[in-house]
Amino acid sequence: MIWILTWLGSAVATAVVAEFKGRRVMSWFLLGGVLGPLALAAVLVMKGLDNDTDV
Repeated sequence: MIWILTWLGSAVATAVVAEFKGRRVMSWFLLGGVLGPLALAAVLVMKGLDNDTDV
């Protein structure tokens, strides 16, 4: 049970950090659900996207 809560918490935390950094929330949520803390670590070290430019 603790593993399920850890993975779910990791997915939510990954999505929150991804949103803060301007990344795709749903993609990072799913990645956090699959990879757990590894995805959280990955999104934490990534730079945020610059939202002021049009691509």
